[in-house]
Amino acid sequence: MSRFFKEISGVFPDAYVHLGGDEVDFSCWKSNPDIQKFMDQQGFGKDYSKLESFYIQKLLNIVASTQKGYVVWQEVFDNGVKLHPDAVVHVWMGGVASGEMAKVTAAGFTAVLSAPWYLDYISYAQDWQNYYKVEPLGFNGQWGWGARRRVD
Repeated sequence: MSRFFKEISGVFPDAYVHLGGDEVDFSCWKSNPDIQKFMDQQGFGKDYSKLESFYIQKLLNIVASTQKGYVVWQEVFDNGVKLHPDAVVHVWMGGVASGEMAKVTAAGFTAVLSAPWYLDYISYAQDWQNYYKVEPLGFNGQWGWGARRRVD
């Protein structure tokens, strides 16, 4: 993985790498005896969120060594993975109305919001009207890239 991300950092000039982490299905890990053995060796027991955290933390360290920033999907945050303070959390479910943005920013993370405009939710009607009604700053949390200001 280190070689892979080193190559990516040389090929792509972007400042950030999106590491994913959405929709992780623990049942795949539960069915793999090699994963079970590794978890036992690490002392994780049957807590698959600890395995996810272990993996994500390794990736964050690798990407940090390339001088790039990193973005993860909100499930990584929601699953309680220990993130580096400079990680960016990409909110794609719930967003402002659900309080997800407020939770992410209250924890001190910068967030990218795409939930209101997630195109998988198209119902082939007048969906586009709802996209224009969203106020991305309409949450009781912190906002701003780098600067943290409270919205009342």
